[in-house]
Amino acid sequence: MKCIACGAINSHVKTKCDFCGSAAVADPEKSGSEHITNVVKPQITNVQDTLNFVTELNNTPNTGFNIWAFLFPIAFLWGYGATDNAKKVALTSIIPTILVSIVGYLSLKLAGAMNAIAVLWIFFVSYLVSTRTHVLMNKGASYNMGAGIVAQIAYIIIFFLIEYFL
Repeated sequence: MKCIACGAINSHVKTKCDFCGSAAVADPEKSGSEHITNVVKPQITNVQDTLNFVTELNNTPNTGFNIWAFLFPIAFLWGYGATDNAKKVALTSIIPTILVSIVGYLSLKLAGAMNAIAVLWIFFVSYLVSTRTHVLMNKGASYNMGAGIVAQIAYIIIFFLIEYFL
């Protein structure tokens, strides 16, 4: 959900913006969402939040390309303290991978085509992250390289475990 004060993308369960600290009230005209409440949503909404996240990113103005955010989006966001957004970016690539793996059991030809689509999807999300870092990162935060590297390695391990076991 976008903060109306600074435009940063926050989790739906926040009562104030993670980035600027202002009261995080959604702008219904821009995000199509209602006001943020303290009510914790069921886990199934993580998928919906992830899809909304990509939609909000796509509707955010481009501010220039950041190669490091494109190549290592999880490490980039996590290192700057935007852990909720890093988790959402990770889910946007893991969910299609799970679907491709499941379809692979049914048809190898169909799985090949879906795998190509999943790779294009991952590149698209990485592009969105790399061109909209201004709304994803904590303002004025310094980069914690150790946390970023650990997060990227954890993501890679989880990604390949899903690939291997599914």
